[in-house]
Amino acid sequence: MPGIKSINLIVSKSQSGINNISLVNSVSHVGSDPPLMAFINRPDRTVKRDTLNNLIDNPFFTINSVEKEKLKNAHLTSGKYAANISEFKSCKLKEHYIDNFPIPFVFSSRVKIGLEVVEKIKIKSNGSWLIIGLIKVIDIPSNYLSKDKDNSIGSIGLNTYYEVNKLCELEYVRVDTDLNS
Repeated sequence: MPGIKSINLIVSKSQSGINNISLVNSVSHVGSDPPLMAFINRPDRTVKRDTLNNLIDNPFFTINSVEKEKLKNAHLTSGKYAANISEFKSCKLKEHYIDNFPIPFVFSSRVKIGLEVVEKIKIKSNGSWLIIGLIKVIDIPSNYLSKDKDNSIGSIGLNTYYEVNKLCELEYVRVDTDLNS
């Protein structure tokens, strides 16, 4: 209902060292000081949630963008794989490590962010979890924000995807406080 939202791949690692990838469309910027990002993990009351379980045991995870050329591979991560199966192999995605960060990134992703969980908040009204992470690693191409056209993908619902393209860039609005008196 809120419209097109960006999609990302969240990578976490189990206690036994198996990497899990989940496709999410709820990543949000939480703040800059300290640098925080968050995502919603669906309720754990009816089916097991490998990402949530992994983050209880291992507080590190990565957020990775999804580009058009890897959309079908990314979509495959939404399947319910056994906990001992890594979606990297099953979905034909390649692992990529940066600066000794303990969790892999998705090689094909243009935006790669490594985080450490600082808060897990259970949403009482529906059993979902808000997972908040402190940014530890960022790997973004230098020309990423200046591009007029990108291969970024957004979604509505569970399986409908859209291309996301830059429309324009507007000047940052600063309101003179003297005029507001």
